Amino acid sequence: MNPQRKAKLLNYFYVRDSRLLFVLFTSRWFRYSFALCLSIAIGVPIAVTKFIPATKPGFRPEIHISLLDWIQSEALARTARKAVDSAQPTLAFSSWRTAIGNNPGRADFNRDYLKALVRMDKKRDHWKDATRTTFWLLHLSNTNQSDLELAAKTFETYRLDQLVIQSIDAYSGKQSIELSRSYLRALFRTGQDDAFRDHWRVAPAGASNDPTMELYQVAFNASQGNASQVSQARTMLEQAGTDPQFHLISKQLQLHICHRQGDLKTFETLLITLIENFNDSISDHLLYWDLLKKSGRVELARARAKEFILPPQTGFQVVKIADAYTSLDLPELAISYLKNFSGEYGFQAQSQYAQASLLIAEERWPDVHQFALEIRNSEKTSAPFLAFSYYLEG
Repeated sequence: MNPQRKAKLLNYFYVRDSRLLFVLFTSRWFRYSFALCLSIAIGVPIAVTKFIPATKPGFRPEIHISLLDWIQSEALARTARKAVDSAQPTLAFSSWRTAIGNNPGRADFNRDYLKALVRMDKKRDHWKDATRTTFWLLHLSNTNQSDLELAAKTFETYRLDQLVIQSIDAYSGKQSIELSRSYLRALFRTGQDDAFRDHWRVAPAGASNDPTMELYQVAFNASQGNASQVSQARTMLEQAGTDPQFHLISKQLQLHICHRQGDLKTFETLLITLIENFNDSISDHLLYWDLLKKSGRVELARARAKEFILPPQTGFQVVKIADAYTSLDLPELAISYLKNFSGEYGFQAQSQYAQASLLIAEERWPDVHQFALEIRNSEKTSAPFLAFSYYLEG
């Protein structure tokens, strides 16, 4: 710019009276630095302020995220998808967890995370994340059928059969073929034979037209039939087990047949195989203790129960394990187990009633009084439990 013209502009806008404006007009690098600082001063608050709605209108709880959260979640989601494609489960799981933490309202992130867990979590170490994410996804999508099918598949992967049954029972829509199959498998594995038989009869057309369901039908018929049917079923299941696709299912179904037929030796062999491959579940161990007891080996059953180290995954399992301890005449262990784990799943009716019943049965009145106080002092206590605590005090 012409120096004379520049001088006129400086005088016209009174720039010489302000040192800041004077430097802005006369120094290019200062203008650049000033613009950068101004951008940061304005941009940072915009980037970190949570003003972007992450959930649909009317959804509760209403969640807002910041621009920075959104950018990070998108980047992490891309990293997670690449990690899944390249078979890097640790990176995939951590990336999905963080992406969902930054943007929990993205149902597609939650779905992809669950699919990655089902596909890649071979040791089933991430059952807590799987359970939390599944329930959150069902809440996000208002339990639509496709997400319920994914939820049932996830629960099956982690052997949470009671959650499969509860979630499908709570669904008001018509059961799809996939939901019906998941429901039938869960009923069989939880030993609900009558319910399995009844549901099989009314299942949607095509539910039984599946190689896996045919194996379940064979196992169910064998558990209800004579020795020749059991022998034929085992032969069929062993043959199916040579196919990698059905190897695990074959072992699990044979385990249930052995329990119902009282075959302790074969049961132990199958259970050891499942344990070595990290495919054993809490219900498998409960069946083992029960079979030992029925076979007259009560002391060994008690020893195995005392050595048991698998943590419960649901409040229902807490009660089932405590019931098993009680049936083996280990009330102290049952009470201790309920006391240690019930709090992790809130004040659920089953676990609290079970603990109270055990304390009363053992006539441990000071402990009953203390338990009532613990219920009242807990922030999770609802009105029915508050009344229950007064009932315990007599």
